[in-house]
Amino acid sequence: MPMRINILGNVLNWGMGFGGLLRAAGHEVRVFVNSRDMAFYQPSWEFPDFTPERYPFVEFVDLRHWRVLVPGAKEKAFLSRLADCDVIQTFGEDALWAARAGRPYVVLSYGFDLEFMPFSGWGPKALIRRALIR
Repeated sequence: MPMRINILGNVLNWGMGFGGLLRAAGHEVRVFVNSRDMAFYQPSWEFPDFTPERYPFVEFVDLRHWRVLVPGAKEKAFLSRLADCDVIQTFGEDALWAARAGRPYVVLSYGFDLEFMPFSGWGPKALIRRALIR
């Protein structure tokens, strides 16, 4: 049975790769790419032919991680779109948004989240760790 899957993040273009494979398997997929992320997390880094018309399942969002703590209207609208699925696939610190969306989610670790975040007992890093553990 096809699932509605939202992928938040594009670490090393895994979001785009997973999204393409899941779509080929018949699932409905949306990939949310944070326009604030580094250049090598943007689709054009690995997909030089990238255009929004060619990859209509990709949506760019403008997220600041601290806004997950006090979301404004823009962040609430995003959380509503993110929650419109059966499951969320995300990476590292984006688990904060997935946890806030209130849907089942899976976090794929990429290193930073395991190397640095577990050693912080306060602030945003502690919230990220809590979201990853949950």
